[in-house]
Amino acid sequence: MELCWPLRVVLALLFGTASTGAWRASQPRLQFTHSELIQNGRLLTLPLVAGDLSMLLPDEDGRRLFVALKDNLLSTSLDDITQNPRKLYWPASPDRVQECLMAGKHPETECGNFLRVLQPYNQTHLYVCGTGAFNPRCVFIATSLFLKSDHQSLSYGQTECGKGKCPYDPHQRTASAVVDGELYAGITSDFMSRDSAFFRSLGNRRVMRTEQYDSTWLHGKELTF
Repeated sequence: MELCWPLRVVLALLFGTASTGAWRASQPRLQFTHSELIQNGRLLTLPLVAGDLSMLLPDEDGRRLFVALKDNLLSTSLDDITQNPRKLYWPASPDRVQECLMAGKHPETECGNFLRVLQPYNQTHLYVCGTGAFNPRCVFIATSLFLKSDHQSLSYGQTECGKGKCPYDPHQRTASAVVDGELYAGITSDFMSRDSAFFRSLGNRRVMRTEQYDSTWLHGKELTF
């Protein structure tokens, strides 16, 4: 069952009031208790019901915070995340959802579009990828899109193939970065999650990846892309 609750986002380094005795500048804290966050006014809540938060992307120039969820990309104010969050609804296609269910996958925790890549591409666009019910899809999204209305939607036809950029399985870990217009992604690259690799895609150079089914490259090998 998908977990749903008012989405609480803790951004201790970006938000909050002045420090009190609970924080000492000379001793950085990596963990905080729930009571400490409430006491210091640093627990902020988005006024919506959501689940499967996978990543946050602050845009300091535009003063926005982007939040990647299942089937949705949210944009809210970086200064006050409780004010008017805007939503881009991006579900998996119905055909892919049906195929996912027929493959024996869970309808709530697997057969959806779980956003697993959220990267700033340039000053005007994000590059976002989702699992697409075990059919990865990616898309360039203009940040200005969120200024047009509070709720918008994205269709399958507006997206591109996400193979080699995003995992099939939402439970698999993902690491990604856009560098000089190229996407570097560390993912499991097949339906069964047996093949883990680093990929370089986008940009003008050809797509490259580490050796297939070779886990030894992590030990003492130098990667050259």
